[in-house]
Amino acid sequence: MRRLGWAWTCLCVAATVALLPTAEATRVRLRRGGYEGVVVAISPEVSESQELVEAIKDKIKVASRLLFNATRKTVFFKKVTILLPRTWRDTKPDSYRGTFSYEESDIRVAPASSVFGHQPYTLQPEGCGRPGQFSHFTPEFLTNKNLSYVWGPPERLMVFEWAKLRWGVFEEIGYRDDETFPLYYRRYCDEEDDDGDDDGEGENREDRLTANLCVVGNLEGRYVDSKTGGENCSRREEECDFLVKDFRANLWPVSLDEEARRSRDVAFCDDEEGSAHRHNSQAPNKHNLRCKGESWWAVMRRHPDFKDTLSRPSAPKETQFKVVQQIDARVVLVLDLTQPRTADGSLAFARRWLYEGAEAGSYVGVLLVLPGSREVVMVAQMTRVTLSSRLEIIRDLEKKAARGEVSSEPTASVRKGLQEALKMLTDTHFNAVIIVVSSNKVYKKDLVDFDPNWTTPVYTISSVASDDLREFVEKTKGKFVFLTDPLDEDKQRELVVDVARYVSQPRGPRSETPISFQNEMIWGKTEGSNVQTDGTPGTYVFRLSTNNRNHVLEPPTVAHSNGKLYQAKLQAGSSLNQWTVVVDDASTSEPGAWVWRLNTTDDADSFVRLETLLEPKGPVVQVESWIEPTSGPDGVTGASAGALLYAKVTQGEMPVLGAVVEAIVSSAENSSVRQRLRLFDTGHGADAQTKDGLYSCFVPPFANGNLSVEVKVMSNNETKVRQAVQDGLSLKPSRKMCCGSSFPSATKTRPVPYMNRRSHAGTFAINYNLRDDRIPPFRVTDLRAKGVALSGFYVRVRLAWTATGDDCDFGQASRYTVRASRRRGPVQAETCVDACSKLEPVFEAGAASSKAGQRVTASVYVPNYGATHFFFAVTAYDEVGNASPPSNVVAVGMRGSLYRDWRRWAQILQWVLLSVLAAVGLALPLLLACDRHQCRFLWQDETPPR
Repeated sequence: MRRLGWAWTCLCVAATVALLPTAEATRVRLRRGGYEGVVVAISPEVSESQELVEAIKDKIKVASRLLFNATRKTVFFKKVTILLPRTWRDTKPDSYRGTFSYEESDIRVAPASSVFGHQPYTLQPEGCGRPGQFSHFTPEFLTNKNLSYVWGPPERLMVFEWAKLRWGVFEEIGYRDDETFPLYYRRYCDEEDDDGDDDGEGENREDRLTANLCVVGNLEGRYVDSKTGGENCSRREEECDFLVKDFRANLWPVSLDEEARRSRDVAFCDDEEGSAHRHNSQAPNKHNLRCKGESWWAVMRRHPDFKDTLSRPSAPKETQFKVVQQIDARVVLVLDLTQPRTADGSLAFARRWLYEGAEAGSYVGVLLVLPGSREVVMVAQMTRVTLSSRLEIIRDLEKKAARGEVSSEPTASVRKGLQEALKMLTDTHFNAVIIVVSSNKVYKKDLVDFDPNWTTPVYTISSVASDDLREFVEKTKGKFVFLTDPLDEDKQRELVVDVARYVSQPRGPRSETPISFQNEMIWGKTEGSNVQTDGTPGTYVFRLSTNNRNHVLEPPTVAHSNGKLYQAKLQAGSSLNQWTVVVDDASTSEPGAWVWRLNTTDDADSFVRLETLLEPKGPVVQVESWIEPTSGPDGVTGASAGALLYAKVTQGEMPVLGAVVEAIVSSAENSSVRQRLRLFDTGHGADAQTKDGLYSCFVPPFANGNLSVEVKVMSNNETKVRQAVQDGLSLKPSRKMCCGSSFPSATKTRPVPYMNRRSHAGTFAINYNLRDDRIPPFRVTDLRAKGVALSGFYVRVRLAWTATGDDCDFGQASRYTVRASRRRGPVQAETCVDACSKLEPVFEAGAASSKAGQRVTASVYVPNYGATHFFFAVTAYDEVGNASPPSNVVAVGMRGSLYRDWRRWAQILQWVLLSVLAAVGLALPLLLACDRHQCRFLWQDETPPR
């Protein structure tokens, strides 16, 4: 019985899950090398401009050719749709569509971000090889040539951003003031010099800088004082800036060699011998860290886009554009209730469609054909569907349907209903549907005066055979469904899903998505439950549903902490088994507790589900959550060894920082089997970047079967939302690139005093041998050197990092080892061999037992070679020996006081040796010139002779 309850629950949340962001739910298809279905959407916040539309076309045409050449004649842009905002009036689209939305587009053209400014970027919350969510360009960047000198030509940036969006590759550059991904780095003992010397010694070798790019390139420039700009500066990174000659780091977001820059073409780095774009796997950039040092080409080649080599075109075709404008769906439901034998089934279908099938954001009108009524009864004019409005329409439907009486008088007909429906759609020429539920036969004479050019599809459900009506419906490109059996619940659900195929409603903006405060299932006897709300303005909908209507003994009530009491009403239609309360008064703006008061039976196989939802008014904090299942240990199709869980907490585009995000993972087979997990926005483990409002964690395989994930978001004293600021959004090239290992610190924030949110992330299946531990810890990504000190003949290096887990970032790693080498390459290799040493760290108090997410500090000892450099990386192990990949590499220079101490002792030793040699040098000639007998006194016995 409990399994049936979970199955019933899954049906209830299916509509919510469909709105969750998923990289796989894309319309883009590749056919003979050409991408079709690419959607470029213009934000409603962008002012209307025909120039912008033409600029988008021009840039994509050039980008298509560049993409074709960069992918070695593999792919190009074939068919692109440009989506105009609803608010644009003067720019005429090629068509009006309801199948596209800004929220589901691939490329977004929107105003400058307060974080990124006019810099193009791609949102990539997931791992290597996983597609991103969207790419972002500003109108100014596409139309203002001055910005091309700051960020690079738009058409080439489109190629790079498409590579990140489609193939899951990452930036191959460094960022100023970023310790994990520095703008430049010192190679020190990286490779051999041109003369073959590999000892790593020498001043000119030591001070050579390398740009953090995907190809190796030395830089020419000079050191200047970081404060004054003067050139009298010692060569120490903590005191100096390095100004590069004729090199602008922000100009090429993906590295190109000099020849490629001069020819203004695009190339991706690869692993091929002799390539002009040979990948530098040792550069400390985001792509190398996330993709284990693989090149872009190595990651891209695994994508299905590069599998079909037979259908590759010899040249790219001209890109085709279609400009469309988003329009909401208009649906009129004509309900014929004149026959008593079919009226109940027809009414039940109408209730179910209005409650479950009518798309949020669409407009719905309802007409009734009642017995004894000469006119069609209007239930609802064209009304925008929201959580509360659909309940109001259903209540009005019940009231007016009850007025119909059996009568011998002539009544209105379906023909009359179709006429009234057309009047309601007079101003709508696109994306409109009429749904007719008929219980009477309709003849050709009833339809003869309708416009032969009728273009609105009619979806008809008829309980009687009517060939004339069928012919009419098919001419409208609609569908005729003839019912031979009663319209029971199973058939109702089937038709609700089928009707949805004829209604194309674009996904609404996130700001209108209902907020969930409670989603709780209680089995057996209960007297109620509490739910906390945070005073977010809007309309509250309290909903109670059950799998057994008799389980609820009396209508439930909802009481606010201010004393107000609200009576729940039974949702019309016994098949729904729901009670609802809609509250839209001053109580909704008062934070506090609401109390469900129930009286149920003690039947252990019956449950009630309590939901509290809010229709927000204005910008509010929203939560989106989703799951990325991980593959099984043996790569078995469908097998899962856990999942990565993500929760995006934002207000508009601004991230919410410091939120308390938890997940409750429950087994669908046994609700008592559950686990609580904490999600973090720290840039460690499953989380890719800190301070971006995207919280994540790894869900371990603690039980096999289907698992459901609910996310709970709360606030504390440290929770705040970043405020939008306009500093740096001008067209001046003064901003630096964003964002490396972290979003920049917010200059202006607003506290979030109280927040309570719920989000259903979805379900996934675990198929894993729980006794066979093959899941290694996550890699450490933030290794830092905290200090260096001389300790006898050794040097003590103090290191710090964030602890990882036993299974990815879950639990606690069993132990850590530190790799050390005088070359960067060996510590990054898969195994520590070839000039690489494994060191056991000496942990500071309590650090050895740190759980995932906690800070670890430890020391290692390396031989004192004097003026040289060491490279360090950390590897984590679980209790069975599964090892994480090596961490990021940190370079430590053995210079400063250590170098002076070594030189001081060397000088003392030098003077001692010189003194000994001088003494020997003076004494030796004297000894050689002396006769044995004359110098007998030097060794002669002093005892007198006898």
